[in-house]
Order: sequence, then C-alpha cells, then structure tokens
Amino acid sequence: MKTYLSFHLNGKQLFPYWISTYLLGIVLVVIYVLRSKAILSGDMSFGTSLMLLLSFLLLVGVVYIYYYYVIKYTTDGIEYQGERLVTSYTISQFLGILVVGLLLSIVTLGIYLPWFIQRLYTFFIEGSSYKGTSYRFDGDGLTLFGILTLLLVLPIIALSMISVALFGIGSAEEGMLANIYQLIALAPLYTLLLKWMVSGSYNGYRISLDVKLFNMMGFIFLHLLFTVLTLGIYFPLFYLNIYKYVMAHVACVNEAGERVALDYDMDKGGDFLFI
Repeated sequence: MKTYLSFHLNGKQLFPYWISTYLLGIVLVVIYVLRSKAILSGDMSFGTSLMLLLSFLLLVGVVYIYYYYVIKYTTDGIEYQGERLVTSYTISQFLGILVVGLLLSIVTLGIYLPWFIQRLYTFFIEGSSYKGTSYRFDGDGLTLFGILTLLLVLPIIALSMISVALFGIGSAEEGMLANIYQLIALAPLYTLLLKWMVSGSYNGYRISLDVKLFNMMGFIFLHLLFTVLTLGIYFPLFYLNIYKYVMAHVACVNEAGERVALDYDMDKGGDFLFI
C-alpha cells in the first residue's frame, strides 16, 4: 500500500524573498553592466574594477540567499504520515559557508568548487531531520572533483582548442562540435552526478542509487536525444522521466535487509502541461 507525501507551502511565504531578490538583482546587474562598459571603454581604474567585482559577488550572494530560503521553506513544508521534516540550520551559518566557499573558489581558480558544492549539500541535508533523526550525506568533494574534471572541464578545454585550431573562433563547425559533445557527454555526466547526490543514510537505512551505470546512461541519452530532436519541446518530459527513473532506483536498505521503496506517480500529460 502506497503512502504519499504531503506538502505545505504557498507563494505568500516566498514572495518577500523573491521580490527583494528580484529588485536588488536588477540594481546589481545594471551596476555590473555599466562598470563593464566603462572598462571596455578604457577605464581600468581600481575603483571601477572593484565595483565590477563587488557587484558580481553581491549578485551571486543575493541569489544564493534566495535559494537558501526556497530550500528551507520547501523542506519545512514536506510532511509524511503526519510528521513534518524539520530544519535546524540558520542563515548566519549559511552565510559563513557561502563567503568562505566563494572566496576559496575564486582564490583557487575554481578548483575548490566541488568541495564547496559538497559542503552545501551536507549543510542542507544533515541540517534536516524527521521525527528527531537527522539525515547524513556521504558524497565527497574529491569524487565530485574527478567527475567534473574528467567529464566537463578537460573535455571542454580540449574540444575548444581542437575546434579553434580547425575551424576558428565562432564558426558554425565549432558550435556543432559543442552540441555533439553535449549530447554524448551529458548522459554519463548526469549519471555519475546523480549517483554522487543520492548517497547517505537515515535511521539505520543506507540510501544509494541502485542502478547499472550503462543502463542509466542509455536511458538518459535516449531522452536527451528526444529533447534535441523536438527542439526542446520534450524537455519537461525529459526532466520528469529522469526524476521518476531515479526515484524508482533509490535503494533504502537497513542491516536486516529490509527495504523501503520510493516512487513518483507521473501524469505525463498533466505534468508536462504544468511545467
């Protein structure tokens, strides 16, 4: 017998955070664009460069803070069998992680970014509990670094160098190579990222993605291909089908071998139109 989740969240709760982010974001974007034009016009002064950097960092910070409240209110709104999930983290804790993570990512020219992402996942997941028991996240930064380096960073650098050498900058052939690469590489990239994300435990149950890598790659590739062939029209169903596939393959098993199955009841037509 299936037991469904309940969800309690309305737009009024998020609207103050959304409108403040929206208005402040417009101001910061205008400042960034004006400072960028000034630099392109030859103004290389310290004040102009500093204002450009600060406006960009503040814009990133404002967006991250907005998502903090989206994640917090979304998590607090989830209910199962009459009990809600509870979040114990605070905005001050989040800002500490955000500032340190952004600074280290900048100083290390992006090398620290996987560990920053891992820290954010840990912060939100382990700061959430159900019936007084917290969740644990087991994804590590080094694994994420390897995934992003091998399937994203190095191939893009190599592809850019090859396409520029063969066809020149901004050519149609360069764009075609980039599209082909995305179609080929996104399936293994998504597969490994999802395997990395679904890794943890709760109340004696080990949580992981129990699926053969090549089967999942083939499934994702097929739906990516449909998305490309339909010029993006299929994308909502791509998203929904991947979500349903992942939910159906999440393994929650305790030491006694007892399993908890998860699923998503998808109404393809209704959900497609909703998105």
